[in-house]
Amino acid sequence: MAGGILPDGSLSANVWGYDGNDWGLLSNELTAYRLPAIAHTTLVPYHRFSVSATTFVATDHIVWLAMGGEMADGERNKTMYMSHDNGITWVTADDAMQLPLDYTALKGAQAFTCTEQYNVAGRKQSPRRIATLPTEWDVPCIYLLGGTLPDGTYNATTLRGVLNRLTFKPVY
Repeated sequence: MAGGILPDGSLSANVWGYDGNDWGLLSNELTAYRLPAIAHTTLVPYHRFSVSATTFVATDHIVWLAMGGEMADGERNKTMYMSHDNGITWVTADDAMQLPLDYTALKGAQAFTCTEQYNVAGRKQSPRRIATLPTEWDVPCIYLLGGTLPDGTYNATTLRGVLNRLTFKPVY
C-alpha cells in the first residue's frame, strides 16, 4: 500500500507491506527518498534495465512504479515514481519512463503487468550464420484501467504501456 488518507483527513507518504502475517512500514525516513503525500495512487511492478559501463550488458531489474492519484493540494499526480527496493526508497522515474504530457492522471485506477508475445516474420538466413535469431519474444506490458478522471467521471478507457526497447527484436 502506498499513500492514502489519514483519519485527520491529511494525506500519507508512507508505504506499507504485508508478509502474510504482519504489516510493516517500509518507507525510508529520509524525505528525499519517500513518495510525496498522495492518495489513490496506482502501484504496479515492472522492469527497468541497467547497462554495465564496461561490458554493455543490460540487466533486468523488477521495480515498483507509482503513478496517478491525488496530491495534498488537490492536483492530480502526473509524475511516475519508481522503487528499486520494494517500496523502501522512491525516486522520480527517468524521463523515458514518464507518462506522456497529454496523459490525464487517473485517481484510483488499477494496473497490472501482462506478458505479450511479439514476433517477426522469419527471414531466410545465410548458411554462414552459426546462430539463429529469435522470431518470437516476450514483452511485459502495463495495462491501466478504471479510476476517475479529473471531472469525477469514471475512466472507461484501458491504456497500454510498454518500454519501446522491449519491442525491438532481441540480439543474442
